[in-house]
Order: sequence, then C-alpha cells, then structure tokens
Amino acid sequence: MRDDRLYEIEYGYWFNLINERVYHQLDVLLNLVQLVGGSAAALAAMQNLPGVVVAAGLALALCAALALLVQPSVKAEQHKVCKQQWRTLRGRAESMTDTELLLAVTDLQGQGPSGFDLLADPARNATVRASGQPEAQKPLTLLQRVLS
Repeated sequence: MRDDRLYEIEYGYWFNLINERVYHQLDVLLNLVQLVGGSAAALAAMQNLPGVVVAAGLALALCAALALLVQPSVKAEQHKVCKQQWRTLRGRAESMTDTELLLAVTDLQGQGPSGFDLLADPARNATVRASGQPEAQKPLTLLQRVLS
C-alpha cells in the first residue's frame, strides 16, 4: 500500500510537470501568433493588402479566443504549484504514517488541476523510468511523444 502511494506521488509530480510544459508552450505559441499576426496586419494595411489584413485578423481573433477559453498561462501556473506540492509531499513521505500519506495523496489528487488526459501515459512512462523500471513503459502515440 505504501509503495502505491509513493508511486502516486511520483506520478502526480510528472503529470503536473508535463502539463505545465504543454500549457506554457501553448501560451508561447498563442502569443507568438498574435504578435506575428498583429505585425502582419499592420504591414498589410500599410501596403493596402486587404486579404492579408483579413487573414491576419482572423488568426488574431482565433488565438485570442483560444487564449481566453483555455487560459494556458493560468493553467501552467496551476500545474506548477501542484507539481511543487507533489515534490514537497515526496520529501515528507518517509516521516509520515501510511494513513497520513494516504490522506495527503488523496487530498492533493482532489485539489489538483485536471490537465490533459492525453498526457497520462507520458507521465506514467516518466514515473516508471524514475523508478528504475524503463522496461515497463507503454508505447506512446505520435501526438503523445510530441507533447511530452
């Protein structure tokens, strides 16, 4: 039972680390598209290219809507905080009783951000690698490999 809790702690750390990275990368990508799109729209307006202005405007609107709906910077920060909580729990685990450890893991699982389900297997693989069992890794899809 204790080994299961220690595994869950390790998994919680890796799941939140990977999600933090993905949300941060999404935030950077959305900001980059908005920056380039805004510059393209301004340049196209000065050159009297209405088609380019419209295309850039649509890209800006799409990225702004996605950023407002998903809020990747907020989610990245939530996963960062949760990752740090898992790391802290990992450091305290040895001095905790089994019951205290179970309660702490359960509480942290209930409080944490949900993240992308698609990243569960990459987090599992990182956990088994960190546990010294790389042969227990699951094969990942192309999208899972790209995101992780």
